[in-house]
Amino acid sequence: PAMLGQAMIAPQLPDFLRQNPLLSIDFNFCMEKVDLYKARIDVAVRIADSIDPGLVAIKLAPYRRVFCASPQYLQGHGTPLLPEDLMDHNCLITRGSTLNTRWPVRRDGEMRHVHVKGNLATDSGQAVRTVCLAGMGVMMAPGWLVEKDLASGTLVEVLADYVPDNRAVYAVLLQRSGSSAKLQSALGFLKRCFVGLR
Repeated sequence: PAMLGQAMIAPQLPDFLRQNPLLSIDFNFCMEKVDLYKARIDVAVRIADSIDPGLVAIKLAPYRRVFCASPQYLQGHGTPLLPEDLMDHNCLITRGSTLNTRWPVRRDGEMRHVHVKGNLATDSGQAVRTVCLAGMGVMMAPGWLVEKDLASGTLVEVLADYVPDNRAVYAVLLQRSGSSAKLQSALGFLKRCFVGLR
């Protein structure tokens, strides 16, 4: 995904290219799930709770999500205490390959979903964060995106007991992909990119 790739991978590319001067990289940042075989892609990075059959997945990092809002929003609209309370709030919605209006929650050890609605839907996590910081609603965000906001108090985590923990960041490749030196180099690079993600 573009936002994750630009934050975690792009800053590390110069060093990787310096260390591997004979390697050529064609890097695609996109939200759509690409068919690795048809697109002739050696390795993809995906955020998922399961991987399609026929693919090999190498876990790079956990992918923690957070429900949060600004103190101003919570003061004016109340704090959701149960997942169902989200249905009465303005939820700021992200769009990947589909519109994310079913937010996952963990309850009694099971994954469930809450239907949410709001006045903003976008494919930009940064745009959702900006609107959330301005006191306009509740967002479900990757933990790494709002880590500093939560630490400074400009955003407040809500429904912490219901946060889903089923996703991870994976390097994904075709089963028949060989263990070529270039592929091993790329996988090592990707592992280093996500070392700090929790």
